[in-house]
Parts: sequence; structure tokens; C-alpha cells
Amino acid sequence: MRGMLGLATALLFAAAPAFAQYEVVQGFDDLPPKGPGSALGIVIWNHGLSGNNDQARFPPPTYMRSLHAAGWDVIRIKRDGLSEGGGWTTGGLRHVARTVEEVQRAKAQGYARVILAGQSYGGSITLETARRIEVYAIIPSAPGTGVSLNLVGTVQADTAGTNHLYAALEDGKFERAAPILPFSDEFALASPERGTRSREILAKRGVPFLALDDRSTILTGHGGSSSSAMTQIYAPCLVAFLDPTRVPAAGAAACGRDGLTAAPDLMAEAASLKPAALPAGEWWKFYEGIWVGAWGGPNLAAVTLEKAANGYELVYLMSARGSNKLDRTHRVPARLDGRNVVAELPHQKVTLEHDQRTRQTLLRWADGKGGTGALLMRSYAPREPGS
Repeated sequence: MRGMLGLATALLFAAAPAFAQYEVVQGFDDLPPKGPGSALGIVIWNHGLSGNNDQARFPPPTYMRSLHAAGWDVIRIKRDGLSEGGGWTTGGLRHVARTVEEVQRAKAQGYARVILAGQSYGGSITLETARRIEVYAIIPSAPGTGVSLNLVGTVQADTAGTNHLYAALEDGKFERAAPILPFSDEFALASPERGTRSREILAKRGVPFLALDDRSTILTGHGGSSSSAMTQIYAPCLVAFLDPTRVPAAGAAACGRDGLTAAPDLMAEAASLKPAALPAGEWWKFYEGIWVGAWGGPNLAAVTLEKAANGYELVYLMSARGSNKLDRTHRVPARLDGRNVVAELPHQKVTLEHDQRTRQTLLRWADGKGGTGALLMRSYAPREPGS
């Protein structure tokens, strides 16, 4: 009896890690699956990594709901925190192997197409999985192979993840790609060329791709794909790009052309703002043109400097909360002060300022009553869509 009890105990503990380490669940509890016979395919989501914080409890970002609504099933692989040890070369590759198994299972179930998607650490899992097994498409968002928080914003933090991104785009087994590489990713500040280089690699391969990066979106920060701007503005574009009835041309596709929904930086062009020519000097020339940004609502803003009778005016158009239409215009007298653009009203001060060290431009304001805020902006230069 004692021997049987010992064997049962051993079997219990032997099975426990395999059960606890990974759990595959529906992407969203309130969205039932359509099944392989009805769905366009299936999206397999891998979440990110944040120290000892439990990322597995969070569902995929909201833009994934748009894919479900368009006909895709969405599942997610939940990783137990105890399985994250060993770094990328141990833990990460173990997660990749588990994701390969899930791709195989989906194909065996009869799903016609498999999309791999993930955020940060999950983005790198997505990329590496696609190097090992053929899939329909990949959506790696702000991919990273995992770094210590004390290395954020350093070259050491970027090198491994950025090199892995390039390698995986060069030899990954996918038919379409939609890398999401937001502007001013705090985990990749030393790799500002990620979007440009990724475009070059995919264009050379002739793979259809939708680049949602700092040249084509106002998504900002490492978690930019989780913003409502992604959901309300870029998700329809992504859904259209992934539609299997639409056969995209090789190379770059862009929101705002080829039947894909226009991105908000095109709204700035449509707003008919007239940027002023600024005084000679390298620093001031930086502020010429139009800047765009988005709050989490999202409230959109397009900002520029226009010439006024007694100097300049800071002109900005704003959207109503939750709208992607710019319909409210504000004009504030402005001056060039030091290295910033400053606009002052009786009860508010607005500053447009650029930090060359972080390559960030902020629109700051203070209301004189202790209330302050800042909006991260991206430069917009009139150009042909997708150029």
C-alpha cells in the first residue's frame, strides 16, 4: 500500500508541472469560438513578461476582438510564472516549443489558417515559432527577448531583441506579416531604425506586409498596441490586410490605400494646416511641419506653428473623445523660447518641447491650478501614403 501511495504521489508531482506550466484558453471569456469549420482561421496569442507579475491573467489587447468579429477564433497560451526562469535561451525556447505544438494542434483540428500574435516577450515567441513551423501570418508587437528593468532604454536592452526581430523576419515561414513597432518604445530606444530595417527585410523577401511603425502610426511606447488608438483606428486596417479573400501585392501595404482604412496621420494632411517657415537654424527647423498624437481615449491632436501678425500661433486640432475625426480647432499665440515653443494664456501654459536624448517630443500644458499633462507627439511630413 505504501509503495502504491508513493507511486501515486510521484505521478501526481510528475504531471503537475506539465499541467500548471501552460493553459490554453479562449482569448476572451465572452466570445465563444466559431470552430474550425466556420472560422477563417485561428489566432494564437502569447502574452508578455513583467518580472514576477502575473501577465497570464490578462486577455489579449482589445484590437484582437476586431479579428474575432471578422471571423477569426482567438486563443491564448497562459504561462505560469514559475515557467519563465532561465531567460530566453531556456524559458523562451521552451515557450516556443509549446506554441509550435499549439499550431500543430490547430492544423490537426482543421483550422485553415493560423496567425501567431504576441506582445513583447510574446512577440519574440511569435517570431521564433514562425521560424520553425509554417503559419498564415504573424503579428509581433514590440517584440523583445526579455531584459532586466534596470537596462530599460539602454543598448544592452535592445540588442538581443532587435537582432532576433531581423533574423526572424528574414527566414520566418509566414505568408503575411504585420509587425507592430511603436514610436518611442522604451525597451528599444537604442534601436530607432527597427521600423525602417524591418521594412527593408520584408520588401526584399517579397512578403506582403503591413508595417505599423513610427512611420505609419501614432502608436507610442512599448504597450502602444494595447491603446484604444490601435483598436479604433488601426484594427480595421489590420483586419482588412489579413482577410484571406484579399490578395495583397508583394511588399508594403499601407493604411489609407489599397482598400485599407486611413491612418490618423493622414488626417493631419486633410486638416489643411499651414506650417510656418521657421528662422534659420538647425534646432528650430526641427519644429517645422505637423505633429500628431493621441490620448488613450483616444482623443487625437494635430499641431503646427503658423505665422501670425505679431509672431506665431500654435494651432492644434482636436477630436471629441472616442472619435477619430479632428473637428475642434484652437489657436494660441506662441513664441520661440530657448529650445521650446511656448504658448501662454491667462489660465494655461502650453509648451511643445523636444528631447534629443530620448528623441521624444511632448506637448505639455499646465492650467495654473496644479493641473498638468503631457502628450507624446510624432512628426508628420506630407508624403505619398505608404512612402
